[in-house]
Amino acid sequence: MSDKTEAASEPDALTISEAANLLFVSRAHVLKLVERGVLTRVEVLGGESPVNKDDVERYKAARDDAAETYFATQREDLDPPGL
Repeated sequence: MSDKTEAASEPDALTISEAANLLFVSRAHVLKLVERGVLTRVEVLGGESPVNKDDVERYKAARDDAAETYFATQREDLDPPGL
């Protein structure tokens, strides 16, 4: 798959390292998200090709919502006591 690019100003972009820190994942994982088209690269001056900040925030919110939903279903008081 080819990664998508779009023109954007630098404040709308995060470096791969910044995105990885925000998502608590490795840089390699961020690059895989770009390859899969989950995150979009932006073009900025200086040769670096960071990722779209809005995409990173949207991905993080979706992942956080999914985790919250999962943990809400894991309460012990919802299950009858085992034998």
